[in-house]
Amino acid sequence: MTLDYFVVGPNVALRSRLRSEHPHRLDFAVLDPHAGEVGQLRAELRDGRIEIETTLVEDGRAGAAEAIRLAAGVCSKLARADVVVRSGPFEGSEADELVAHAFEAADGGAWRLAIDRVASDAARAKKAASMEALYRDPFRVVWNFEPLPWTLIGPFAEELRPFLPTVRVLDLGCGFGGHAVRLEELGFEVHGIDIAPAAIAQCRRWVEHPERFHAASAAELPFPGGFFGGVLDVGCLHCVDPPLLPAAVAEIERVLVPGGLLYSRFLAPQPPAWLAGQAFRVEQLGRSGDELSRLFEPHFQTTIFQDGQPSSPSNYIRAVSRS
Repeated sequence: MTLDYFVVGPNVALRSRLRSEHPHRLDFAVLDPHAGEVGQLRAELRDGRIEIETTLVEDGRAGAAEAIRLAAGVCSKLARADVVVRSGPFEGSEADELVAHAFEAADGGAWRLAIDRVASDAARAKKAASMEALYRDPFRVVWNFEPLPWTLIGPFAEELRPFLPTVRVLDLGCGFGGHAVRLEELGFEVHGIDIAPAAIAQCRRWVEHPERFHAASAAELPFPGGFFGGVLDVGCLHCVDPPLLPAAVAEIERVLVPGGLLYSRFLAPQPPAWLAGQAFRVEQLGRSGDELSRLFEPHFQTTIFQDGQPSSPSNYIRAVSRS
């Protein structure tokens, strides 16, 4: 299995790919939005703990602690294990940042983060009142630390590949831009919207064409009719306010060419305990397959299937515009 990441922090980002010959290791490139790649970071599961090593060029050294925190966020979702950093010594503001975020100095210049500290800090964090408030702190955006969903992106890109280089695609709810970056690399003309200006501000730092990305509602898309050949929705629609959801679906149909393609990942209904554990305030999230059929059928020919994940089951939708 390949885990592909684009993890964004306030100042740097990590991108990685799990290599099949090293199933317990993640190799990251540390990126600066202006200087490009400024170093590398490796996280590896060894003897029941995750060991992190970094190598940064001098200009990127100021981002070392941030890169380590981003990698620790990824690792904490993959394995319940303490994190040990062996790239020290860190001094001054870098050491202060690690200490401020629950790392402890260990022998030989190493640093240690106990997994129980990660869980307790997350439990104490105050819920964000809005998506804008949430996106102001990338470390609190849970999906920032998840691998890019190639089960959705892959088929979407493959189906539209014959129409390159002229096809335009919309990344609906583009967040920090990880999906858009990958689609740009595949040769697509990518545009994006997100309801949170803080997300768009970060996204524009990483994409190739920042002028194509805007803060906007999915229910009022700032594009002319028939502008896109495809729309990719990785968890935007299920966050739209329920009264606005029919308008958002109609807007997607409007901006697609006749026969245009929508791929969507839409969470199934979530129980109260799951909702209570989220970093943002939410009282309802998700739709059943039957509800989604009724929502999409007036505008699209749809196929809906589930991913079978018991922790947070999703409905995957492939839809073709009717007009």
